[in-house]
Amino acid sequence: MKFKEKNLYKILVCDDERLFVESTVEKVQSKFESRNQSCNIDSILSGKELLEKGDILKYDVIFLDCNLRTISGMNVAVEIRKRDIRVL
Repeated sequence: MKFKEKNLYKILVCDDERLFVESTVEKVQSKFESRNQSCNIDSILSGKELLEKGDILKYDVIFLDCNLRTISGMNVAVEIRKRDIRVL
């Protein structure tokens, strides 16, 4: 991954287990700090909430649990991709 020059990365973590969200946020922040990079991390605890969020395409990276309870992470990924073909 090529890092942006002095830009703020926007990251979203979606997992229905709060402990996993907290752990992921800590690890990602630590990695960015070790490279003198900045990031802004938001978190969401359900796939349904993520899809209802109107501005999900503003994020550079979305960490998505594949085994969400309300809607599978794979189905969430399909819905996100429908909104913007540039999403991997």
